[in-house]
Amino acid sequence: MALYKGQLVVKGINIEGKGSRIADFMLVNTVTRSALAVEIKTPDAELIGKRYRGTGGAEVFLPHRDLLGAVTEIQAQIYSATVHLPDLLAQTPDAEALDTGVVRGAVQSSLQVH
Repeated sequence: MALYKGQLVVKGINIEGKGSRIADFMLVNTVTRSALAVEIKTPDAELIGKRYRGTGGAEVFLPHRDLLGAVTEIQAQIYSATVHLPDLLAQTPDAEALDTGVVRGAVQSSLQVH
């Protein structure tokens, strides 16, 4: 995998500037040209919510709303990358080839460096 582009618009804007959707990073498989959209969350974004059930090392936790939001964002980016991005790529001179037939997604929590 290699970086295709950071802050890639996967859905264009309307005439009022509303409706754009941007992937934090788009990675590309350098052999197949398949795409992977990556949503980056800040170090303070929470991933795990309250304990749902279980005790003594068998606890099960609910996903935190920050994680649910990130998953929802990446799903929307994947949809837009498969539906809208092909037209944007066709309208962009010198855009590198990218197979948007099957786009995968990932949520990454950025690491805080001290």
